[in-house]
Amino acid sequence: MSLVDIDHYVTLMMQRNQLPAFVCGAVVGAFLVLLAVQMSRRMRSSGLVDELRDQLAQLTAEVQGADRENEGLRSQIQGIGRERDLLHDKIKAQEGRIDALQLRADEISTVSERLSLELHETQARLKAELSARRKAQALIKQYSAQLNTISNSDGKIWIKPLSGSVVPFLPLSARRTAVISLANLKGGVGKTTITANLAASLASDGLRVLLIDLDQQGSLSNLCLLHEERANVKRSDCYIDNLFSEGGNLAALNRCVTQLRIMSGSGQLYLAPVREEFADLENKLMTRWHSGLSDEDIRFRLRGALHSPQLRDHYDVVLIDCPPRLTTGCVNALAASDYVLIPVLLEDTSAESVPRILSWLRKFQSTSCAELNVLGVVGNKANPRERLIAREQAIWNSLGDNCKDAWGDPVYFYKEIIREHSAIEGRLAALDPRYESRYRRLVAEIRQGIPHARLQSAAIHPLVGAPADGRRD
Repeated sequence: MSLVDIDHYVTLMMQRNQLPAFVCGAVVGAFLVLLAVQMSRRMRSSGLVDELRDQLAQLTAEVQGADRENEGLRSQIQGIGRERDLLHDKIKAQEGRIDALQLRADEISTVSERLSLELHETQARLKAELSARRKAQALIKQYSAQLNTISNSDGKIWIKPLSGSVVPFLPLSARRTAVISLANLKGGVGKTTITANLAASLASDGLRVLLIDLDQQGSLSNLCLLHEERANVKRSDCYIDNLFSEGGNLAALNRCVTQLRIMSGSGQLYLAPVREEFADLENKLMTRWHSGLSDEDIRFRLRGALHSPQLRDHYDVVLIDCPPRLTTGCVNALAASDYVLIPVLLEDTSAESVPRILSWLRKFQSTSCAELNVLGVVGNKANPRERLIAREQAIWNSLGDNCKDAWGDPVYFYKEIIREHSAIEGRLAALDPRYESRYRRLVAEIRQGIPHARLQSAAIHPLVGAPADGRRD
């Protein structure tokens, strides 16, 4: 029954009987009130249920979100765990490295201690060696002073009787290859330029000419060698000091020789160059000989190479540039030479040196080298005018008597005097068309003074086994 039916029933009852209807209406009203209350409660319970349902749904969503966060946290915790494991492994590896480094540090410490001890010992040795070196330097200084005294004592050390083994002097008539030294105890007189120009002039005539540089300054070597040739000489260690070190023979000499490209023509020009270290070797050889520690007479080592009968198979003439000092090399050159040619400047200080060297050569000839002869005196770097100026002529005229007194016999003075000249084409005046005639006239005079020598043009026979760079085996 619906509320409408109940209302209709109540209305009908009230119309029939009001009291029962009133009671009935009160009962119905109470019932309706109770029903309304119950309905209100139901409606209120339904809203609460809905609210609870909403809250439950919200809580469910939050729980699901929390689950998801938990899953993320679990993943992070797992990642952290993996990182922790990796870090733990790295820590173990680092601990292993630290242990290894500690072991290495201990080893280094041990080595350091040992090296420190060795360093201390080395410093002590160096200190002792430094002290010994200072003493040695003092001795060297004293020794050098003694050597200088010997060298400047007019060569008295070299004028003493033969001692030890001596290479015999082979006469020029048997060798046919003239050996000529250009010497003067005064520096700056032009020995090097005259030596080089005479060699070039002789080679232009078709001769095989050997130049030997015995001056440690190496002026002749620097003048004659081209840049490439100097490099080849240095690379192959092709120096004259090797001859003196090896004992002195023709084979050793040929190993020190380089063929020059300074000129063209039918002749051949060769050079045995020198280097600064030659001075040390000279002093060593002189000291050993002077102290009696050498079995040979060191003055004749170069003669062993130049007085071989086979020399003429290699060279027609040998020219030696001597230093302005009586060194071991200079004395060797003079002992191996047939002739000495003395260049001189026409000035007082230069002219005074000529009688002095002639006096010494005379003593050297009488004690050690009877075959040595003076080829003559040649004037150099004179005034370029055709005739000598008065001062030069006076010096030139006065030299004759002074040289005769010093040598004991008349000394030849060359008519051809080399003049000062302007810049030349190339490096040698003898190869310059403007000046070559001067050296040809000088060579002609030299030829007249040397009998038995092979100074005329000859057929060229290259050295057997000579490489392309000129070095001989």
